[in-house]
Amino acid sequence: MKRFVRQAAPVVAVIAWFLYLIRRAVYEYFDTDDMTNLTVAFIKGYGDLVKGSVLFWTGAIRPLGGLFYLVTYQFAGFHPRPFRYAAIALLVLNLVLLYFVLRRLNTSVWFTTLALLFACFNRSMSDVYMSTGTVYDTLGLTFTLLAMLCVMRDQPRWILAALCTVAAVDSKEMGAAIPALILAYELIVRPKPRFAALISTGLVALLFTLSRMAVKNDLSDHPAYQLTVSWQRFLETTSVYLNDLAFSSHMSGVVAMMVLLAALALAAVLRNRIMLFGWCFYVFALLPMSFATPRSGYAIYIPYAGAAIYFAALFTLRPHTRLNHAIAMAFLCLVAALQFFQARQGLLAGGGQETIKLVGLGVGKLVPNMPKGANLLLINDPFGADEELPHSTLRLRYRDRDLRTTKLTWKVGPGIIPYPPGFFDHVFLFKENSVVELSKEATAAPVLEFVNMGSASSDMSIGKDIAERDGSAHRWMNQDPELLLRVPKNLSHFEMAYSVPEVILRQTKTLDLDAWIADQPAPPIHVSEAKDFLYKAAIPANVKPGETVVVRFHVRNPYVSPGDGTKLAFLIKSAGFVLN
Repeated sequence: MKRFVRQAAPVVAVIAWFLYLIRRAVYEYFDTDDMTNLTVAFIKGYGDLVKGSVLFWTGAIRPLGGLFYLVTYQFAGFHPRPFRYAAIALLVLNLVLLYFVLRRLNTSVWFTTLALLFACFNRSMSDVYMSTGTVYDTLGLTFTLLAMLCVMRDQPRWILAALCTVAAVDSKEMGAAIPALILAYELIVRPKPRFAALISTGLVALLFTLSRMAVKNDLSDHPAYQLTVSWQRFLETTSVYLNDLAFSSHMSGVVAMMVLLAALALAAVLRNRIMLFGWCFYVFALLPMSFATPRSGYAIYIPYAGAAIYFAALFTLRPHTRLNHAIAMAFLCLVAALQFFQARQGLLAGGGQETIKLVGLGVGKLVPNMPKGANLLLINDPFGADEELPHSTLRLRYRDRDLRTTKLTWKVGPGIIPYPPGFFDHVFLFKENSVVELSKEATAAPVLEFVNMGSASSDMSIGKDIAERDGSAHRWMNQDPELLLRVPKNLSHFEMAYSVPEVILRQTKTLDLDAWIADQPAPPIHVSEAKDFLYKAAIPANVKPGETVVVRFHVRNPYVSPGDGTKLAFLIKSAGFVLN
């Protein structure tokens, strides 16, 4: 019993300390990463995610993390607290698994305590503790450590190690480094190397890597996920992540590389196998990220276990003398003090939480139960130009894949707020940090039949992608503009007065737009010279007077502003329905 308590005390104490340091993390709301991840899982469903997890070579992106989101959502719904409890439970599980890995490396209580304490917390990895969106990294370390435990047995379980590698690459691409970690362990730590697990995990990693190169997936064209295999990129990422590790911003790529090599040389001079293995763990686990665009601190969460092994081995050198114990105790107190002061400085939370809360909770309180397939109008919603997040937030809030949303920008003036008539089941107006539902009984005026861009009232009928220009009679049309217009009682057609500046055509040569009125195709627009134009289109036969319809365009080849990358088409002066 005493032996058990003595062995369990370090991990229990460190877990308690870790939970104290991140105690605020459980109160975090969903952030923008959560919305993206949960929406993807919600759309794919269990079938695609399970298939992608089993057939890991087919190009599925981190399906195991998607299953984490979907399973939690299935039981908890759109409530962040269960997600936070589940994510933190995985972080605690990783500390327990790391403890068993450390015990396999060295049975010293000082070593396991120091390594666990060092590994449990680093302010650079705030997003790991504060955001559920990094659960992919958390799961990646879980299965990496499980794979290592399968290998560290007296009789390695090579089939289980291979399955853990599959789960690791299904969680995060860094799982492909597991064979390299196993190779380092077999050659450096184990007296008599055994390579069955290395072969089985290596085949999994090779198949996964080849599939990423050959199969196009959702991230293939994303610039942040493009690999640049060059010495310069390696120096850049080495510098970024070592600076994160050391709370510094001054190490250049060359200096960081020298520090890394000096750490290797020290392990070699001291002939300390565990230090050498810790160094290899850090470098090899980070290798899949070493040629990608540098990320924030969460990228070192998996490699950080290797750094913990290295430093714990350095400060618990044999023989076990009182002096060495004093050095270990001093280092333990120093690490704990640094972690305490880091936590006092505050941990960085994920972005967009208040905005998501305003839309999800605000609308949810006004309408607790939304009919399936409802059509909602959001006026001045806090997401600004973002089209997908408010839609995703409300679909997840009401568990409704068919829910529809339309965004409207409107300058609210004095007096009664006009209610847009037509096909909306609910209309919500956002103002500062509040949201109200517009009542049909409190209407003063409908949306416009004709929009003059020099008038403040035009904001009522601007759906999206029409940029404001104060004091001007024109506004910029962006790539996918929309107008909400009321159809007049008399027969009419749609007209739009616009002009194309010469600067646009200098870049694009021509402009080509597709058009729709009430979701029915309208005549396309083709522009090849800079001048004023008048566009005309008939109203579809199925549109009835008094209805509110959406007139929308899509610019195939927009002008891209060299300053901020904004995609522009032309200047619009007026648009609306006029008599034939």
